[in-house]
Amino acid sequence: MRWLVPLLILGVLTVGVAAQDEPVLVSVALDRPRAFVGEQLIYTVTAFTDASREIVLMQPEFNGFWHGEVRSFQGSETRNGKQYEAAIFQISLYPLRDGLLTIERPRVQFIDDGSGQSVIVAGESLTVEAAPVPPAPDNFGGLVGAVIPQLTVEPTTIRLGEAVRVTLRLSGSANLEASPAPELVLPQSWRLYADAGETDVTFDGALATQEVTLRWTAIPDEAGTVQVGVAPFTIFDPRTGFVDIEAPAVRVDVLAAADGSIRRDTGALVPSEALPLVDDVPPLSYPAWLLWIVGPALAVSALAIPFARSEFEAWRRRRRARRAFQQFRAGLRRASDANRIEALGGLVRRYLTDIGMRDVSANSAAAAVLTELEGLAYAPEPHAVLSRAVDRAYGFVKAVEERRNAVAR
Repeated sequence: MRWLVPLLILGVLTVGVAAQDEPVLVSVALDRPRAFVGEQLIYTVTAFTDASREIVLMQPEFNGFWHGEVRSFQGSETRNGKQYEAAIFQISLYPLRDGLLTIERPRVQFIDDGSGQSVIVAGESLTVEAAPVPPAPDNFGGLVGAVIPQLTVEPTTIRLGEAVRVTLRLSGSANLEASPAPELVLPQSWRLYADAGETDVTFDGALATQEVTLRWTAIPDEAGTVQVGVAPFTIFDPRTGFVDIEAPAVRVDVLAAADGSIRRDTGALVPSEALPLVDDVPPLSYPAWLLWIVGPALAVSALAIPFARSEFEAWRRRRRARRAFQQFRAGLRRASDANRIEALGGLVRRYLTDIGMRDVSANSAAAAVLTELEGLAYAPEPHAVLSRAVDRAYGFVKAVEERRNAVAR
């Protein structure tokens, strides 16, 4: 049945173009045509329609770029004296290599709210001239753009053995999400445990600002006054060149423990009782036939366990995906056409995150399974539709993995 999908899509497009009596437009833009490797660019796709239509962005692959999630919002604009409703999609791009990089043509699907007919319009391809970063100092970590650090420690007065919470927030236009975390500076008498970090991306006009929050739990094993800080690191600011970034250190006073002790013993290795030498161990004895039985069984188990584990994990992922689509089923029945793609995008984003494909666009994945899910609310056999939808999503992810591996080779 999968070979019918291209024919079905072609049929939908042909009908959509023939029946289309209201104009739709697509424009594509970059905030600038040149950038350094690792410097942020804002890629904008605007879809215009003068009638009530659902709009779905099918973004290109962005080969040669690291890219963030899609930000979308609505607006209106007058073009050539005619009023249009506009769906605006913005994506932050970061060149990964120098040279001329081509952004392939995006595609936008317009779905008529009344008839359900659709048409797909392609935008223009764009070219970016990426320049290499100048020769960098040793402590340059690869960040290009503005970075502002903020370090906090709570509380700043504790007793020996109590914990403090250390939080480092980095914000700016640099690609903080894809860069290694700065090193926290603490005395050797402190124990440090990293917590799960958070990443948030906000837009301010044409600028996408990332904010990364890193957290640690730190415990002192010696009383005294210490400075908790961050090791200085260097970034490249396209306007001013290389800049050393430092966060002001925070003073922490560690008081003596309640019993008056000023040093905590974290536990030294105590030698265990001497074990007997090999000569003192009695030899093992077992019948020879036991080796012929146990040996092959152990070998087969060693080969089968990894396969069984991967199959079990695949089954668990598929079960979670099916459960998510089943939960979405009731909402899809009640949702209006205008809200379906937004809800579907959120569902597929959670599904892709669950299977470790966070860098795949949720909108692209949503478009890949939308055909099956549109009939879900009215299907006589909803479980069969759910199964096809899950298979379609897995097929999409598999195709993305194959393309990525081909590029890597």
